Amino acid sequence: MYREAHAWSVDDLAERCTAAGVHLDGSVIANLEDDVQAPVSIQVLLTLAYVLSVPPVLLFLPVGEDYEIEVTPGVSIPPDAAVRWVCGEAMMAGDTKPGIWQRFSRPLHLYHQLDAAHAQRWNAENDLHRIRRAGRTAEQRTGTTSYADALANVAMVLTAMVECGMTVPPVKDYTVVDMAKLGLSLPPGVPTVATDNASLL
Repeated sequence: MYREAHAWSVDDLAERCTAAGVHLDGSVIANLEDDVQAPVSIQVLLTLAYVLSVPPVLLFLPVGEDYEIEVTPGVSIPPDAAVRWVCGEAMMAGDTKPGIWQRFSRPLHLYHQLDAAHAQRWNAENDLHRIRRAGRTAEQRTGTTSYADALANVAMVLTAMVECGMTVPPVKDYTVVDMAKLGLSLPPGVPTVATDNASLL
């Protein structure tokens, strides 16, 4: 289905995977499409998803094809539950070890929180720039407060990621400067990336 959407032959797809850095024989792709059991590495699945421009989860989770998805012989769950399970949003019904699930799904939740925190920061930055360009002095305090709150949220999530033992994505240099001006400290080891942007505070 995904290959046909590009109007590619099996060999076309194999060639594109090889060009992307993973040698893949057309027979492997044919077996996958025919649901023939064969060992396939995570790297191959990720490469196929990258080349096909589809979410990787769709290559091993047949969402939208039936009322239930077989997770293992004898265990089937609705597609929506399967998606939540694979994405770390909800544990499998009947799982007797919620503590283990919560521990190892936490990094996924933290990445979602970091995305939301950076979106909040980005919006606050843009609002503050617009307020200053328009010379709306009366709104500057509110805009600055919103920006400060957004930075505090980013710092909180980054700290939680470090405490969880995760590798933290780099933070823009001017963001680090503004955090310092607000008395916000980043945990040790958080990398920074240089930009041409000036401090907003």
